[in-house]
Amino acid sequence: MKSTPQKTKSTACAILVALCISAVLTGCATASRESADLRQLYQPPVLRLQAGLQLVTQDGLYLPQVNEVWHSDARFRELEHRYTDALAALAARTP
Repeated sequence: MKSTPQKTKSTACAILVALCISAVLTGCATASRESADLRQLYQPPVLRLQAGLQLVTQDGLYLPQVNEVWHSDARFRELEHRYTDALAALAARTP
């Protein structure tokens, strides 16, 4: 079976269209780093609560009796790692 110029052009066009569609779909599937960062909610590393200042929480009202400092999960883990590293360094220095 011999291919005609028209059939060759049609095949080339079909391949080109498939590649263009593939490129568009692949390009849409990837998310840029900026857009991913924008979706994240801001969470302060440290939250300081003033005594006597009533706060509304998801579980109801909260009234701190004394000034309080709350650490985010990331901040707590950072402090925990620093503490563990300091203990390891101290243990290494002790004979």
